[in-house]
Amino acid sequence: KRQGQRNDLAEMGTSDQLGQKSRERVAADVGTSATQVQRYIRLNELIPPILEMVDSGKVAFSPAVELSYLSEREQEALFETMNSEDRTPSLS
Repeated sequence: KRQGQRNDLAEMGTSDQLGQKSRERVAADVGTSATQVQRYIRLNELIPPILEMVDSGKVAFSPAVELSYLSEREQEALFETMNSEDRTPSLS
């Protein structure tokens, strides 16, 4: 019954705790907070065209993090609107 079961997670904690420890380690290495590292990771949820806009500076970091919580379909609709209106979202 226990064949193939991971024992290392029981010793170290849940995978979420492992993720938090990893974020903290990366944060310490680059001189930022674990929360900021998590926000950078969150950008991976953006569709590629919006992520490219973030990379090029057309969409600011904080609004991009918020946009990452939209579904893929909602992001696609927003991207089309941003292009047609020649505007980008801001937190204000």
